[in-house]
Amino acid sequence: MNLKETRKWIADQLDSVADFWLTNGMDKVNGGVYTCLDRAGKVYSTDKSVWMQGRCAWTFARMGNQYGNKKEWLDASKSCLGFLE
Repeated sequence: MNLKETRKWIADQLDSVADFWLTNGMDKVNGGVYTCLDRAGKVYSTDKSVWMQGRCAWTFARMGNQYGNKKEWLDASKSCLGFLE
């Protein structure tokens, strides 16, 4: 793979992982992110790890800072921080 192909692969992987969590993991009622999902994205427990809330808040904020602000990333970060509060 050359550099251009590698960058494209990284961007595709980032979008894929972020989309998985945004689509399947976000708790639209209480805020935050569910932490117990199977590979298909089905929530099998509504328990939420406090550590994961902070980690997701940081990760989505960092992605926005590093790779360009996307509203859904900022919203996810704020949702996790709001749940923590």
